[in-house]
Amino acid sequence: MSLRQGHLAKKTTVAWLVTLGRAGYGVTLVAVPGLLIGLTGQRPARRACGVARVLGVRHLVQAGVTAASQVADPGSPVVLAGGAAVDLLHATSMMALAVADPHTRHAALTDASVETTLAVAGGWAATTAH
Repeated sequence: MSLRQGHLAKKTTVAWLVTLGRAGYGVTLVAVPGLLIGLTGQRPARRACGVARVLGVRHLVQAGVTAASQVADPGSPVVLAGGAAVDLLHATSMMALAVADPHTRHAALTDASVETTLAVAGGWAATTAH
C-alpha cells in the first residue's frame, strides 16, 4: 500500500467512524430521547423529547448524506467539511440555548459537547491529506 493509499484509508476510516457514531446518536435521539435527556440530569419533558427527535432525524439525514458521499468519492472533503460546519452551528445554538434557558442548560451543554466532538472529528477527516 502506498503512502497516499494509507492516508486515504485512514481518512475514510475516520469518516466512516464519525458517520456511524452520528447515525447511532441519531437513532438513539429518535428512539429514546427521554433516556438521553434524563442522563443529563434534566427532566425529559414532552417538548424536549420532540425537539430531540427532530435533531435525531437531522443526524440521520446528515449521516446518510455523508455515507453516500463516501461511497461515491471516498475521502472527499466537501461533505465532511460541510457536516463539520453544520455541527458547529448546532453546537453554537445549543450554547445560546444553555445561556437563555436555565431549565435546559445541562441537556443543551451536553448536546453542544457531542456536536463539538462530531465537528472536530469531521473536520479532522476533511482536512487529512486527500
